[in-house]
Amino acid sequence: MFDDLIKNHLRKNMSKDEVVALIGKPDYEDRTEFFSYKLGFWSGFRIDLDTLDLEFSRDGKLKKSYRVQY
Repeated sequence: MFDDLIKNHLRKNMSKDEVVALIGKPDYEDRTEFFSYKLGFWSGFRIDLDTLDLEFSRDGKLKKSYRVQY
C-alpha cells in the first residue's frame, strides 16, 4: 500500500486539502508544514513502528514524502 501510494497517488505540489481528501487526517501534525501517518509495524522484524511522513512548503504544497522506521 505504501509503495502504491507514493508511486501512483501522492504527487509533488498537491495541496494539504488534496492529501487529506486522499488519505484522511494525519495522525500527527507538527507546525503547518508536516504530516505523519502511522503505518503500523510494517517492515523488518515488525518490532519498529513505521510512518508515512509528508513535508509541505510554506504555501501548503507537498514537497516530500517518505517512510520512517522508529
